[in-house]
Amino acid sequence: MSSREAAETSGRIAEFFAVIVLLCSGHRILARRWRCHAGEVDIIAKRRNLLLFIEVKYRRRMDHWHGISPRQKQRITRAAQTFAASHRISRKFEWRFDVILIQTDVRAWPHMWQHIKDAWQAELR
Repeated sequence: MSSREAAETSGRIAEFFAVIVLLCSGHRILARRWRCHAGEVDIIAKRRNLLLFIEVKYRRRMDHWHGISPRQKQRITRAAQTFAASHRISRKFEWRFDVILIQTDVRAWPHMWQHIKDAWQAELR
């Protein structure tokens, strides 16, 4: 298995765990790995009147977390806007951009996770 394939597998495991965490806390998953011309959103979830656009980051050690670059934020924000427009999401929803950090080993259940709520603010059109 190449390092790229290993990273892809680790990312999928981390996203799966993040979905479980969200479902257990009462969220409804609307989409996973949603892609469009503007970018990709790892998880799109909803809870009451809150619409969440979530980036999942897998790391072997939490101290290697450096955040999301301004370019990544911009791509995720554009993808979120495209998702909302294509699914006719009402403006009554509050939007939030979150990050879920997962620390794990590919062969084991995640050791640690952290849900960073409202990780960044986006200017929405």
